[in-house]
Amino acid sequence: MSAQQQQENTGDSVKALIEELGGIRPFAKKSKFSSGTVNSWVIRESIPVKHWPIIISVAAEDGVSVTYERLIQLSNQPKQGSGSCQASAKAET
Repeated sequence: MSAQQQQENTGDSVKALIEELGGIRPFAKKSKFSSGTVNSWVIRESIPVKHWPIIISVAAEDGVSVTYERLIQLSNQPKQGSGSCQASAKAET
């Protein structure tokens, strides 16, 4: 099972977090981020640290507990394809 599948199965992914907060469009509207911005976080599996306070605040307004610890954990998760570019580059040289 890949790291991404493990994250999705345990709920420890950016995608799972955004779903907890209502999904991409509803969360984007509540947080005043564009839906494209929120979608890019899901695709990259990463939320910029500068946006964490807004995420925590919007979540609290909705009665969802999101902590800095959880956001830190998400930021430390291995990303899909991590290291594959380096391995490919080494194989070609």
